[in-house]
Amino acid sequence: ENPFYINLIRHPYGMIHSYEEARLDLVFGEITNNNISITRRELAELIWVISYQNILDFFENIPSERCYNIKFEDLVLEPKKHIENICRFLGVDFHSSMLDPYQEKKQRMTDSIHPQGMMIGDVKFHQHRGINPEVANHWRNTYEADFLGEETVEIVRHFGYKTISEYNKEESRYKTIHAHTKKDELEKLLGEINSLPEEQVDALLTQMKS
Repeated sequence: ENPFYINLIRHPYGMIHSYEEARLDLVFGEITNNNISITRRELAELIWVISYQNILDFFENIPSERCYNIKFEDLVLEPKKHIENICRFLGVDFHSSMLDPYQEKKQRMTDSIHPQGMMIGDVKFHQHRGINPEVANHWRNTYEADFLGEETVEIVRHFGYKTISEYNKEESRYKTIHAHTKKDELEKLLGEINSLPEEQVDALLTQMKS
């Protein structure tokens, strides 16, 4: 009665990268319809977008005080902070052992329902030794250009994420600012730039380069 729901969100590129790396399509099997085939990457994106569409639709009928959204990237970068927040949301005590989910792996209910089967979840669970912050944006070392569909991008922006092109543009801006701004002015400028309209930011960067 009145259950709480925790929605773990991950950038689709991160999920797709993990899916391709683990070759999870071999678990689900090849999906074909007549002569139309779906690639591993397309299947991963399809799973991501349909899953979060369903979650968002479901949450519309659940009181907000019983729903909690947490980004995977935030969780692995600052695990203690966010696990404490989740504990407060659930009304349970925080224990330091929560920061080491890979202890006593045999008691984590990660096995398959069949002796020789594969778990439904993180198939690399037993390879991990601890929470690794480097996996937050590891996918950026692999993908250089956007390939997400429009529906996926819409949900990406709903969750406050950016596309690759948007990340690249943001990084280019910061590099220009760092190169043309005195150290004592940099912090103030970075704090103000996010509130400026797109046109003013572009104009400012053009002025800096000239």
